[in-house]
Amino acid sequence: MDGKIVNWAGIPMQGQPLGGMVPYVYIPHIRAGEFYGISLLERKQELAQEINERMADVGDIVYPTDTQPSTATVQWATDLLSIARTEAYTPPVCYGVDEGSQRSGMTLVLRMLPLVVHVRQERTLMTAGLNQVARLSPQTALLGLTFT
Repeated sequence: MDGKIVNWAGIPMQGQPLGGMVPYVYIPHIRAGEFYGISLLERKQELAQEINERMADVGDIVYPTDTQPSTATVQWATDLLSIARTEAYTPPVCYGVDEGSQRSGMTLVLRMLPLVVHVRQERTLMTAGLNQVARLSPQTALLGLTFT
């Protein structure tokens, strides 16, 4: 690579790849800010775990029949869920939350537009990558390469 011999597990990798190609396809996310793009899942696991724990706290507390669960606990769990939805780039209208009443269909469509555009961009990148994989597949099959 770049005029240097690459070692893999102590074995020098040199020469031309079989068939003159390396059967590797990278399908990126939308590239914004960094090479690998925006991850919709990065740092979301901790948030999901916190939401699950708080919701479990609400269910774990045994109350007498004349009292309600702590409003602070319920509000914190609800706020965390709202943060998670925002972090996942999903607008509130996806969950039926609408600040106004009697909105037109076009208003709801416009509120969904950022998510729809993002999904379409991801699908475009995925389609291009899968088309590239489809072109490589017959070439690798003719060469007798198998991947496990």
